[in-house]
Amino acid sequence: MKRVAVLTTNGELKFTDIEKKAELEELRKLVAGNIEMVPYTRDEEETLIVYANEEGEIKDLPGNYVGANVVIRLGFYAGGFCTLYGDLVVCNASGKSLTKKQQDLIQKQYNEAKKEYTEDDE
Repeated sequence: MKRVAVLTTNGELKFTDIEKKAELEELRKLVAGNIEMVPYTRDEEETLIVYANEEGEIKDLPGNYVGANVVIRLGFYAGGFCTLYGDLVVCNASGKSLTKKQQDLIQKQYNEAKKEYTEDDE
């Protein structure tokens, strides 16, 4: 099993385990379609990969505003001022489960993004 993080269009973060043997199929299920990797722009010791639905906008999936904010905070380039559509999956680039350090970093960036998004709604 491999631990990944899922950033949902409902503004939620959940950590889940996927089957390594069926990783591509599992990732497709989590993003509801073909996967596309979001470009990474930081040079970090523990690199992450983010997957999104390749046709999220075309399929009229909901915008993932909190998720996009988290992804940018983690050092990914999400097209500048654009929206990512559908649920997003964050993985360890090594192919292993997310480390505790990576999970803590994702959680921290999620908490900050969620707070900022909530404050904007007030």
